[in-house]
Amino acid sequence: MKRSILVLLLVLPLACETKRVMYRKTPSFYSRMADMQGGRDTVLDDGTELRFIHQEPRELDNFTDHTGKTFLMREEQPDGSISLNAIMPEHVLLLLLDCVQEQEYTLFWDEMISTETKEWYESEGGGQEACLEFLRINRRDIADTLTRMKMGMGLNEVERIQAEDEIIRLRIVKHLRHRFTFTELDTRWEDGKFVLVSIR
Repeated sequence: MKRSILVLLLVLPLACETKRVMYRKTPSFYSRMADMQGGRDTVLDDGTELRFIHQEPRELDNFTDHTGKTFLMREEQPDGSISLNAIMPEHVLLLLLDCVQEQEYTLFWDEMISTETKEWYESEGGGQEACLEFLRINRRDIADTLTRMKMGMGLNEVERIQAEDEIIRLRIVKHLRHRFTFTELDTRWEDGKFVLVSIR
C-alpha cells in the first residue's frame, strides 16, 4: 500500500504542467487570397501556444458599398479578363503574393504596378519585360517575404509607415529583417486604388 502511494506521488507532479495560451485576432480579409487561412495555431519557442481567432467579415473584400457595388480584390469581368483592386496597402501585398505564386506577372503589371514604376522601367530600357523578369528571377524570395509579412500582420511584426510622396510602406520589423532578401513594400493611391511602387 505504501509503495503504491509513493508511485502515485511521483507521477502526479509530472501531470500538473502549466500551459500558457495566447489568443490573437486576425482580420477576415487575410484569408481571402492565396489559399491562406490567416494565422495558423502554433507553439512559440518558450512553449506558449498561440491560437488565432478569425474575425467575422466586416468586409474589406466582398462587401457592398454605398453605390450597391460589391468590392472584390480579384474580379472576373464579363469578357473573361481579371481586374485587381486594392483599397488598402495590405491588399497590394496579398494580390502580389497571389500573382507571384500563380506566376501571373503580366496581370500584375497591367493592374497593380504604379505609373511611376512603369515609367522608370521604360526609361531604363527594359520596360515591362524587365519588370516581369525581376519578378520571375526573385519569385521565391518575394513569396517568402510576402508570406511572412502576411502572417506577421496579426502579430504586430509588420510596420505601416507614411513615407515621402504619399507612399505608404509596409515593412517587416527590424529584428526579423536579416532573414529576408526583401523587407519592405511601397504602395501609393493611384486611379482609385492602391498600387505597387516598389519592393526592396
